[in-house]
Amino acid sequence: MSEVTGVESKRSFLLNSSTALMVFVGVFIAIVLLWVANAYFALTGELPFDLFNVSMTEPNFGATEQVSVAQSERGPVGDSFGIINSLFSGMAFVGLVYAILLQRQELHLVKEERDDTRSILRHQQANLDEQNKVTKKQAFETTFFNLLSLVSTSRAGIMMPGKFEVSGERALSNYAANAERTYSKQGAKSALADYRNSDPYKITTTHINLFVSAALLLEEYNLDEQGIYINILCDSISPSEQILLAFEAYSPGRDMMASIIADHGLLNEAKSVTLERLLREFEAVRFP
Repeated sequence: MSEVTGVESKRSFLLNSSTALMVFVGVFIAIVLLWVANAYFALTGELPFDLFNVSMTEPNFGATEQVSVAQSERGPVGDSFGIINSLFSGMAFVGLVYAILLQRQELHLVKEERDDTRSILRHQQANLDEQNKVTKKQAFETTFFNLLSLVSTSRAGIMMPGKFEVSGERALSNYAANAERTYSKQGAKSALADYRNSDPYKITTTHINLFVSAALLLEEYNLDEQGIYINILCDSISPSEQILLAFEAYSPGRDMMASIIADHGLLNEAKSVTLERLLREFEAVRFP
């Protein structure tokens, strides 16, 4: 704002200078007086004042000493006023030059204002981009951590009925153990083919897909700090949930889910030796 104010003060000085106004008013009055004197001489042959003997005494308009020039002598005397025409032409030229300089300065000030405006707009755009970035990050974090909170709630709600009913992480561990037993009996290919018809899948699939939803959320927002949030997400996955996630990702028809898990490295850091063995064999028999 200070730069714009400085430009305005420059324009105010150029356009409202009292000195420049006084000079032009004085020149205008002088020109008018000279033209009046010239016109008076052309019509009467007399000068309105004594050019050669100007005194401070009161003029005697009835006296015969008033300068009078014959008609034949008016031409040469009138030609002497050509200097006035030259003066007028010169002054007009000077005025034109001044006008050009004034216009040039005004254009320079306009350019400064335009540059200042562009600079202000750039700063405003940068601030707006930064504000949008912060707002986007806040919206992501709110959704992301709410989703992780939902994961904890969902985990606590997992139930495994039986003689001794269990819930939460213990129930997930039992479902992962059941899936491993099926794998040990039938082999990797048969266990994956039948997994979507098993109890572990039917009971835990909604819970396991919350991790995939969190990965898709990371992909949607694509923040600069994405790696930090991926690490947070991976840390929230328990060993049992990793095993169930692997069974579901490698079962038939789940190629998109497997791709999402691989892209975000949800199973890159195996939290159990069992998962490492399963991943090697699942890759070998992976369904197209």
